[in-house]
Amino acid sequence: MTPRFKILFIEDEEALLRTYVRILGRQHDVVPANSFAEAEAYLKVDIDLVVSDINSEGETLNGADFYVKHAALLTRHKIG
Repeated sequence: MTPRFKILFIEDEEALLRTYVRILGRQHDVVPANSFAEAEAYLKVDIDLVVSDINSEGETLNGADFYVKHAALLTRHKIG
């Protein structure tokens, strides 16, 4: 049996975010976030993988900034 992972997707384009949920949600628990601010709330739960938009319209952070800001939380888990 393939393990289910909790994947946080950060994407400001709603259609693309729905596509991630529809396709990957069959095998994994997909947590969608429309903004980096929304995504920050989900970091309080165990997330196995973060897939982020690099540049989101109207955001003060970009994907790289988000990672740097939350690196300690994002690297706390080891898979394997």
